[in-house]
Amino acid sequence: MRRFFTVGSRTLSYLDFGGPGAPLLVLHGHYNEASAFAPLAEALAPEWRVIALDQRGHGASDRAESYTRDDYVAE
Repeated sequence: MRRFFTVGSRTLSYLDFGGPGAPLLVLHGHYNEASAFAPLAEALAPEWRVIALDQRGHGASDRAESYTRDDYVAE
């Protein structure tokens, strides 16, 4: 299920693949998005509840003017 939250003035999205397992937060590389983790989430269920963030400027998250490491970490 796609969900949203706000950090400062930026809205970020994430996919919560659900399930009863322990939460596992996964972060994609620079040229990807949260949906890329669907096969992994399926393979890890039900031991893990995979939560995949669409980082700034990716997937359904807001675009940004800057994409430095510090920007990503701050969010």
